[in-house]
Amino acid sequence: VFNRMDGGKDFICAKVVYDSEKYQDKAEVEKLVKEKIEEVNTKLISYKQIRDFELTDVEMDKTTTGKIKRH
Repeated sequence: VFNRMDGGKDFICAKVVYDSEKYQDKAEVEKLVKEKIEEVNTKLISYKQIRDFELTDVEMDKTTTGKIKRH
């Protein structure tokens, strides 16, 4: 989860890493992720809702202890 600016306003985005060996069709994964985000957003206050997401099959950089690196 990260912050993005648009028109002077901040909004919440998510970076989703999927297994390309398990899911070959990126459009299918995008549809599944979008549905799940919509489901989660119904339970969140508007300023905490995920407004956008990035979909990738490339692993994020990790520290030696296996945690995702912050940039």
